[in-house]
Amino acid sequence: MRARASDFKRLAGLVGPLQALWAARLQRDAAAATSRRNMAGQLRKFEYGSADAESVEFYRPGGFHSTHLGDLLHGRNRIMRKLGFEQSSTVWLARDVEKDRYVCVKICTAAADAADEIGFYQAITASAHPGRVYVQRLIDHFVHRGPNGRHTCLVFEPLGRNMNTFAESHAGRPITTVFARELCRQLVLALDCIHSVGLAHRDIHPGDALFSLSHDLDSKSEEEVNSDVNLEIPSVDDDDNNGDDDDDYDTNRLPFTICPVRRLDRQPLTKHEPSYICDPCPLPDGATGSLPPVAFSACLSDFGAATSALASKPGDPPTYPLGLRSPQVILQIHPFSYQAADVWALGLTLWELVVREPLLSVWRYDEPELTDDSHLESAVGRLGPVPDAVRKAWPRADSWVDAEGRLLNPTENNGGYWYGDVEQALESGKPSDMTDRETELFLNFVTRMLAWEEETRASAKELLEHAWLKDCIT
Repeated sequence: MRARASDFKRLAGLVGPLQALWAARLQRDAAAATSRRNMAGQLRKFEYGSADAESVEFYRPGGFHSTHLGDLLHGRNRIMRKLGFEQSSTVWLARDVEKDRYVCVKICTAAADAADEIGFYQAITASAHPGRVYVQRLIDHFVHRGPNGRHTCLVFEPLGRNMNTFAESHAGRPITTVFARELCRQLVLALDCIHSVGLAHRDIHPGDALFSLSHDLDSKSEEEVNSDVNLEIPSVDDDDNNGDDDDDYDTNRLPFTICPVRRLDRQPLTKHEPSYICDPCPLPDGATGSLPPVAFSACLSDFGAATSALASKPGDPPTYPLGLRSPQVILQIHPFSYQAADVWALGLTLWELVVREPLLSVWRYDEPELTDDSHLESAVGRLGPVPDAVRKAWPRADSWVDAEGRLLNPTENNGGYWYGDVEQALESGKPSDMTDRETELFLNFVTRMLAWEEETRASAKELLEHAWLKDCIT
């Protein structure tokens, strides 16, 4: 059944940060499911017991590579567990048997062209910028031929959880202000590094910010590394995999992370599909949300949407996540600066990581114009009146704001949860140990990243000099 915006609004109307977190997750999951259905472009042909993995329909010529545990890629990288997946790739932990180390292998779809992405990683690696340590490091790349085509594979050092997974596993537990400040510093430094080599990321969101591992993974055996997951391959008819009650079920056994695949018409699988699909199982990273005592390091990843063309032009493909689009991206005010749009996206990302709730209320409607208008309405409600230059580029502005750019209906709150200005939003969700002075600094820091107009929006380099980041650990 298709989720409706009104369903999410009712969820968002619940009080408390945990409810908001799950409302946001349900919205992301529904949007992802819709995207997967649209990408598949065909009726569902397979059944499998996972709601967290990619669609099997994408395993076809030009699509994902049919990957199984134990597969050996490039004669040296033996697949051990799935770490995640993206629209155009699956990501795996592997053992490099030649160099006796663990690596992360990103297997792109056969239709994807990763040449630019590889070059962007190489440019960052060659940089002397101190922020390069907070950007995921490419250590190798190769091409793998499979039944679905030629797949470019990128090899990285393994990382831990992304910030979405961290927030879900950390729900209800506070983070400290020093942790929040250091997280902001590292990710702004990473963005400044990216911008300093003439690139724009164009896809910044919590899922592309990951924690580095706080332990030496290479010192552990494969059994130790995989001790937190159940990699047993159940049979197609295994009721345990579907969550059914079973008198013989072992409650001490870890949940299945592997789901058998079968065709709905009960015909045999072809060479294009995997015989089972794996749920993503990120590596434990040791980050706790407090500092001290546990130090941490964050990384920006995924340059699949990055560009060296810093100014937009009509016809450029959409790359920024729906809820993290700047006003210039929403309204397609060309030419806009992709680097300035990166800063806006990072500002909303950092807000969500620190305050644990999205700043803006963004719903995906059937009508794209309504999605855009409600997005801008939420920004006005949070950030204040829309400037005249942006207002003039908003085709339906008169239905939402007055001549001064203020909301026409400021008492209407889209469900009763997220409405209110940015100061109110921060007071309700900031870390409990954040002082009044720190609150003032963080608020100024974020609003400089979320300036309506690019000319007044701070650059990543300017943000590094902000007082919010100056009192950090090194």
